Amino acid sequence: TETRPEFIVSLLNDYFFSRQIFTLATPYAASPCVETLRKKQGPVEGLAAVYWNLARRLGLPVKPVLAGDHLLLRYEAPGYSRNIELELRGRARLDGSYQELYSLNAGQVSRGAFLRPLSCREALGYYLYYHGRQAWKEGRVKECQPVLALASRWYPDLLPLSLLLAEIYSSQGNLREAVGSLNRALAVEPDLLTALSSRAVAYEQLTDFEPALRDYQTLVEKRLPGDPFPLRGRARCLARAQRPREALVDWADLLKIPGLSPTDQEEARREMRWLRIGLAREGIASPDYARRFEAAQGLGQLEAKEAVPDLIAQLGDPNHRYHWFLISV
Repeated sequence: TETRPEFIVSLLNDYFFSRQIFTLATPYAASPCVETLRKKQGPVEGLAAVYWNLARRLGLPVKPVLAGDHLLLRYEAPGYSRNIELELRGRARLDGSYQELYSLNAGQVSRGAFLRPLSCREALGYYLYYHGRQAWKEGRVKECQPVLALASRWYPDLLPLSLLLAEIYSSQGNLREAVGSLNRALAVEPDLLTALSSRAVAYEQLTDFEPALRDYQTLVEKRLPGDPFPLRGRARCLARAQRPREALVDWADLLKIPGLSPTDQEEARREMRWLRIGLAREGIASPDYARRFEAAQGLGQLEAKEAVPDLIAQLGDPNHRYHWFLISV
């Protein structure tokens, strides 16, 4: 009897795809395993479940593997490892191809977030996540949340699950829960900039400015050239944290980005104008301004009423004793 792994996998593929004629169907199946068995067609998740259970009944070392949000199978025996791609009727696809197709970096693979065999418990968690994800896409929110909560118990380190939960919590205004989900995602993948960006925004909305600024700082250090998001977020957060001078520096740096859109340029200039107005108002109350005002009277600086019309309109009462002196300065 032939026992070579290559031969066994070819027999499995022939039986599954040619004799039983299981085929791929892209539409979502509410119960992928049951419907795939009944109709002999289904999504990748359904084909993988049936193929995997067939292999388990035969005592073969086949396990599910995740590549991002995509499910495949792997035959793994001593001295032999082969991926089984259900979209290609069981043909092999190399790990490097999955990394390229699904934008997986080497760190994610080395840390075991993707492209490693799943335990039965993790596989069950993934299937629960699959159901919850589809329910969320179809707007069945009440149905998806308990399913996803159960999925997180079975597979707490499932990166797509943590990101989906963060999206759901954010949409409902449950920002603390969203931050918790993003923390789990970043524990699995510390360099995931999308999760870091979402957490920075959530912290800012919660007015937790110190952790928000730490996240924005990390994003500034790692940002892609020409990406205004980190600087804009940090500038906004600094302003709300009552640190206007630092915020002004960030808005000014934002304007230096080549190819900055007109909308971003307008926002930066508008925010800088308001920050300067705020600093000017603070300066009016300063004792030092009284001394400078008296000195300026003799130099004729109070005649500069028309110098900055836009600023004049914003500074409040034009009859204030130091109003025109402030503008002239």
